[in-house]
Amino acid sequence: DAGSTPLHLAAECGRLSCVRVLLETGQAYLNGRTFSGMTPLNAATAKGHLEIVRTLLSQTGIDVNMACLRGATPLQHVAQSGRLDILRLLLAVPGIKVNARDIFGWTALSIAAIGGHLHCIQALLQVAGISVNQYSNNGWTPLHGSAQHGHCEVVRLLLQAPGIDVNLKNHDGWTALNNAANEGSASCVQALLEAPGVQVNEANISGCSPLITAAQRGASDCVRLLLEAPGIDVNYLCDNGVTALSYAAKFGHLEIVRQILATPEVLVNLSTDGTNAMFNAASSGHVDVLRELLLVPGVSVNRRRSARGGGVTPLIAAAQKGHLQCVRELTGFSRVDVNRTNDFGWTPLSVAARFGHLQCVEHLMQTPGIEVNKANMFGWTPLHHATGGGHWECVRALSQAASIDVNQLTTDCQFALGIAAREGFLHCLQILLAWPGIQVNKTGANNASALHLAVSSDHPQCVRALLQARDIDIKKRDSYNRTPLDAAMRLHFRECIGLLRQARNRRKRPLSRDPLVPAKAARHDP
Repeated sequence: DAGSTPLHLAAECGRLSCVRVLLETGQAYLNGRTFSGMTPLNAATAKGHLEIVRTLLSQTGIDVNMACLRGATPLQHVAQSGRLDILRLLLAVPGIKVNARDIFGWTALSIAAIGGHLHCIQALLQVAGISVNQYSNNGWTPLHGSAQHGHCEVVRLLLQAPGIDVNLKNHDGWTALNNAANEGSASCVQALLEAPGVQVNEANISGCSPLITAAQRGASDCVRLLLEAPGIDVNYLCDNGVTALSYAAKFGHLEIVRQILATPEVLVNLSTDGTNAMFNAASSGHVDVLRELLLVPGVSVNRRRSARGGGVTPLIAAAQKGHLQCVRELTGFSRVDVNRTNDFGWTPLSVAARFGHLQCVEHLMQTPGIEVNKANMFGWTPLHHATGGGHWECVRALSQAASIDVNQLTTDCQFALGIAAREGFLHCLQILLAWPGIQVNKTGANNASALHLAVSSDHPQCVRALLQARDIDIKKRDSYNRTPLDAAMRLHFRECIGLLRQARNRRKRPLSRDPLVPAKAARHDP
């Protein structure tokens, strides 16, 4: 450490004889500080050199409470290392400040509690005036620290201290019970639940009770203990309106889901915005949890989330994420509405098609009662969504439905073939062109055909595919009185221009009545 004197170096390195020699000279600066603020006593306690500490404490004028730059006194250094023998030496010094705080607000008791140094804590608790509820800068007490780190014996010891407050909250609103639940320490949870006056439903600033915290973390032993606690609220809602059951379902903690469902008071459909256990299980793809929930009498499978959540149902959520097994479980449930839409009119099939989840699309199409042409509030059907996303395999799967309307227009006059042409999705375009009943010259907005749209977006491969289609009209004019060739020339798309001119020239060439007679001569043949 920069600024160290010979006494500092000897104390830090454990050179007892050197320390004694330096002290005998009478010239050693007993309380001198390095650039980091360490005194010789600080250095010796930090390194655990018992005899050097004893020697330094015997010197007249020694400052036992002098702290380093981070505010740690010799007592706090010892509390961190857990050296009980040195701790007792320091506690025997008159004027020792047992409640001194470092720059983070930690006292020796807090530091020892975090480290789980049981014997040091026993010694500190015997000191008159010890503060057992002292806050750190972030509001943590010794009880918070020991509970967070799972030191059960320390927790039990602190709970026996006179004046201990088991329900104190840190700056984030966490009690020691919440800390223990977050750590998943069942032994600490048990100890805290046995404390007189403990508030089992006290929530943090996010509104999470200890039960919700344990359910989130998957701490099944803690959940079991909390569910057995008198006064526990199994249906407690956190600030975002979610229960412990919903969180357990979200993270796939099957055992915890079963534990909570076994509680008679549980409300399986409870949530403030529809984000209940069923929705979370489906959205997260936890099919085992979903099966467990479907066995519960009265479970709601068609409930939609609030407007903030878009009105999504569990089936829509599963289809959107591509969770095929969850989709199968839900569609196999007798009360499910396979065509129930979200707030924007999207069905489960539309969502699966838009995100390209082929297996979900195939399964939903085989579900009895499915409406393959049901449009959302903008007039988009599952076919529009599959085409717009470029999911040609989903387009091909939808083509197997005999009742599907391939030429259906959206509210803004878009159609599947035009969407594929505009976006340059060649595979989708080819599948649509092979579809029975496809109208290759159908027009949409601005009276533009698919050929217009392919040309305007400069997709020559799509232009080539459309020109090979039977009955394609290359002279069709849009609302600006432009043919596809006019549009290509206006935009200087050379490859498209070449393809359209070739097509025009092929159609201009007259047919001969005799294959052996040139076409020009054939026109004058009487």
